[in-house]
Amino acid sequence: MASPLIRSEVFDRFLIWLPCAAALAFGLSVYGLSPSTHVFSIAMCLTGFGHVWALFNRLYGNSDLRKRHWILAWPLPPLCLLTVAVAFHFSPKAVFVGYVFGRFFHYVRQSYGISRILGKNLANGRLHEAWIYLLPSIFFAVVVLEHPQELTNFALVLLGLGLLALLWRLSRAESVAQKFHLTYLWTHLLMFALGYLFFQRSGAGHLMLVVWHGSQYMLFVWHCQNLSRNKNPLSAKPAFFAAIVVGLGTATFGLLKFSDQNLYPHSFLIVGMAINLHHYVVDGFIWRRSNRTCE
Repeated sequence: MASPLIRSEVFDRFLIWLPCAAALAFGLSVYGLSPSTHVFSIAMCLTGFGHVWALFNRLYGNSDLRKRHWILAWPLPPLCLLTVAVAFHFSPKAVFVGYVFGRFFHYVRQSYGISRILGKNLANGRLHEAWIYLLPSIFFAVVVLEHPQELTNFALVLLGLGLLALLWRLSRAESVAQKFHLTYLWTHLLMFALGYLFFQRSGAGHLMLVVWHGSQYMLFVWHCQNLSRNKNPLSAKPAFFAAIVVGLGTATFGLLKFSDQNLYPHSFLIVGMAINLHHYVVDGFIWRRSNRTCE
């Protein structure tokens, strides 16, 4: 019988709570203050570009995946760069809007994937999937529509009911699998609410979601790499894996900032969004095709 957990009770607790704690720490550090360039830079190095390199490690560091998905590995990156550069030339606003919507879907999709693995042996799977998408979509609409009062109040009521319902279900859960799955759903709703409803206007909300998503992503990629038949040496030890992806993320961030300030004024924005576009496409494809490795 398949394990009801992703990896182990210890790992699953880390996967659920460590990203939340890190996100809250970063969010609270800038809440109520002017957006801090230094804090934002640290977050981007640690989890922003760091989690992108975690996926690169999975794609380029695994020979089976690299051969199977050679289009994603080689032709796609320059195509993404060309697409973003051309789009930015004609309409920078369209690029930004596309990025905001793409990032939201990418974040929710990650929660959907992890929730499906945690709840793979449980009933009411479709109902839980609706929780994953519905409430964060309403929270996101509040931000896009610039916080209309009626919609904001409606979102807050749904949030309260949702959190209370999940806590009630959690109090009645009998199996370890149910407890972990419901806890994950609870933190999912809480983090999106904090990011879009409570901390959004101060700029801390974006920072929180970047840290929460990125750190959770790196933990999950490390887990999947260690289950792979063709393991990458970079994934052998979690500390070594974290040091490598964070180091490469920091180097990428630094190079793009240097280029932006000294070579081409918009290189950070264009190349950064091209990297994210490639990341979104590869992420959506690679996990769907190779999810058996992670289950």
